[in-house]
Amino acid sequence: IAGIMFFGAETSQLMEMKELLNSGKTRYIPRQKDHHHIVLTGAGASRLSTMLQHFLLEILDPDSSGGTDVPDVVILAETEYDLALKEFVRVKLPVFVREKVFFLRGSPLSSDD
Repeated sequence: IAGIMFFGAETSQLMEMKELLNSGKTRYIPRQKDHHHIVLTGAGASRLSTMLQHFLLEILDPDSSGGTDVPDVVILAETEYDLALKEFVRVKLPVFVREKVFFLRGSPLSSDD
């Protein structure tokens, strides 16, 4: 019975974490101290556009990075993200770079964000 209770509590915590990640109310923490990242913010950061598509495809392309490590892309927006943008990242980007895109909600003018 203790194992079932532990599994239930852990599952609940995982669901809460997934909900936080999906809402963008988490913090970006680089995986490695010297790993590069780009923060993309502004009025158009929360919705899919042709320019944003091309930017993500270019910046996340290992061939265009000159053989260096592909940077993380942190998309910081004050409004909720467009479903089309999240779908683009989930479906159109190569599998190995999807984990390099982070959706965060907040303002670049707030030190808490």
